[in-house]
Amino acid sequence: MHDYEADFQQTHQLFGAPSADILKIFKGKPAGLRVLDIGCGQGRDALALAQLGHRVHGVDLAPTGIAQMLASAKQLGLAELVTGQVADIRALACPDGYDAMLFDRTLHMLGANDRLETFTRLVKGCGQTRLIVIADERRNIAQLAQALVELDPRFDLTPVKPSLLVARRNCVS
Repeated sequence: MHDYEADFQQTHQLFGAPSADILKIFKGKPAGLRVLDIGCGQGRDALALAQLGHRVHGVDLAPTGIAQMLASAKQLGLAELVTGQVADIRALACPDGYDAMLFDRTLHMLGANDRLETFTRLVKGCGQTRLIVIADERRNIAQLAQALVELDPRFDLTPVKPSLLVARRNCVS
């Protein structure tokens, strides 16, 4: 797995602007969603989602990325909407209580066994999360989609692009 710590120290916005496709998915949702951004890096998506009024908790292995995300949130007046945690997602304990989970170009960095085990554990740990957005390598999307259906057949899967999948869990409240 690539260590982005040194990269983040060199370049403040390493991955550029937030994903327009991901923003489009969240723009159609009412403000106030509790979003878990797995592998948030420097917060490009987390900050944009907070600007839409969502509460975002970003998790990344790189302390510099988390620090930059939190500093940017403060600078943008979003500190009350953005929190961060330095953690290895392969060992992350995911508490229930999130409305949405975002995996933006994170899972492909893990080996095949780690990828599936980590993804499955995180989705299980987040209980009744209703929205999961996965942007990843095309070759991984089918396996991740299958894992979701096996975890809970209530997931309705919508491929947005070959490398972007949206899963909505139909739950009765």
